[in-house]
Amino acid sequence: MQEQKRLLVLNRMEHGEMTAMDAAGALEVAVRQVRRLVATYRKDGASALAPGKRGRTSGQATPQEVRARVLTVAATTYADTNHQHLRDLLEEREGIARSRATVRRILLDAGLPSPRRCRRRVHRRRRERRAQEGALVQIDGSPHDWLEGRGPRLTLRAAIDDATGQILAAVFRTQEDAHGYMRLMRQLVVAHGCPLEIYHDRHGIFQVNSPRAESVAEQLAGAREPTQCGRVLQELGITAIAARSPQAKGRVERLFGTLQERLRIALRLAEAGTLEAANALLPTFIPAHNARFAVPAADPTPVWRPFVPHSRLDAVICFTYARTVAADNTVQFAGRTLQVLPDRTRVSYTHAHVTVHERLDGSLAVYYQGRCLATQDAPPSAPTVRARRRSTPPASVAASPAVPSPAPPTSTAPGEGSRRPAATHPWRRPFAPARTQRRVGRHERADARRTGAPEAGGWGGRSPHGPAGGKRGRRGLTAPAGSPARLRGRGSGRWTSWSVPLPRPRRRPQGCRGPSSPSRRVVADTRRRGPHLAPRVRPHPQGRRDRRLPPDRALRRRPHPRP
Repeated sequence: MQEQKRLLVLNRMEHGEMTAMDAAGALEVAVRQVRRLVATYRKDGASALAPGKRGRTSGQATPQEVRARVLTVAATTYADTNHQHLRDLLEEREGIARSRATVRRILLDAGLPSPRRCRRRVHRRRRERRAQEGALVQIDGSPHDWLEGRGPRLTLRAAIDDATGQILAAVFRTQEDAHGYMRLMRQLVVAHGCPLEIYHDRHGIFQVNSPRAESVAEQLAGAREPTQCGRVLQELGITAIAARSPQAKGRVERLFGTLQERLRIALRLAEAGTLEAANALLPTFIPAHNARFAVPAADPTPVWRPFVPHSRLDAVICFTYARTVAADNTVQFAGRTLQVLPDRTRVSYTHAHVTVHERLDGSLAVYYQGRCLATQDAPPSAPTVRARRRSTPPASVAASPAVPSPAPPTSTAPGEGSRRPAATHPWRRPFAPARTQRRVGRHERADARRTGAPEAGGWGGRSPHGPAGGKRGRRGLTAPAGSPARLRGRGSGRWTSWSVPLPRPRRRPQGCRGPSSPSRRVVADTRRRGPHLAPRVRPHPQGRRDRRLPPDRALRRRPHPRP
């Protein structure tokens, strides 16, 4: 196009239709350059108007060998690396120093795009300011080193009007919490009123972001239960708008950029080093800032809605919790007990569902169906009287001279001061039922004297073969030598304990329908009286043997140790 334009102008000059001055203005060059072009055109023709470097390789172009090397390593050694990382690797490991744009152009010409996908660009446009003051308020928090090391790190919460750009309220806090936003909204409502809408971020303070399933009450209501700040906005009649990007509420974001320069310097000049000193400076700084940076609204009529009466602010801008009144008309909350007093409506509020309001100043109030109940701190409950472990010695022991107690063991090895028993402790030994002797009654002694057998009275020691030298058979315990064949169970009428192992079950003969186990009248008592005792068997009350058992498996009375 440039050559064609030049050719047309030069042809008109040759025919006398244009002067050199007019040609210089049309081609946007000097008159001397027009004269050079005319001389070259008359000598070489139209081909002289084309640039002389057209078709020639630039002296600063990347050599073909370097381009081939970059494409080879990008497809093999450094595959799946983005353009900037590949440029760094080429310079560090391959010795190829090229800019990121050059590397990107080489790869794109070869059809190798970057593996890192960029977000799809979304069209954005600036939003017009609201026409009236109070139509929209933007709120947010900015954590920053506002005190520059002179004090703790603080977070500034601020509210700015969208129509005028005025700072409506501000407060310093140690962290971004719901209490700080409630104080900010209270300042806003008291000083100006309730706005129509509030623009905030998607923080969990304002809305529920957890993916939990909705409860039955939420399903019936058709919406999730709001957070504490969300409930306050609903009761104030303010529409909450959650921004999906920081740019959507850019007015308050740019405000913090300005305050981090100007307010930080003002805090330094005021030598503020505490949270209280920083909050004390805000009432004097905000009017000066608004006088310098605020702009008039397009419509001078404000739309603030006054909240009347202001006395209800404490009941709205607070934290609410559901509670149930106890049987003694008390309400438990955060370790405190409130006593609900009777009034003209009800004498007792037992089992009533109430709401406990925790106000910003820390005071508590109990509400029932919108009415504030009269409460007071309940007296402490009486301690439970019960038997306690004696912590002090008796008077007789206390009067005796004190004996120095041995030092506590310092070793923590098993069995040396630790609570865990050692490996050789009797509790860790395998359970083996042992047979012991017990005290024999007077009727048994009489039978033994009548038969001439030695008495097995007293508290004897253990014997592996039972009392009086009895032996254990294959199927059970047999009577000891010299003992009566049958011991009658006469006595004081109490059950007699038997310390014999349960017999092993026999195989049922083919065609036999009867049970192969001992009679049901023989009851096994499985209570363990110690690791060395076998299960106790309770015989017939009259001391007779079970008729269903064979004679060689007759159960004999076994002594047991004193409990």
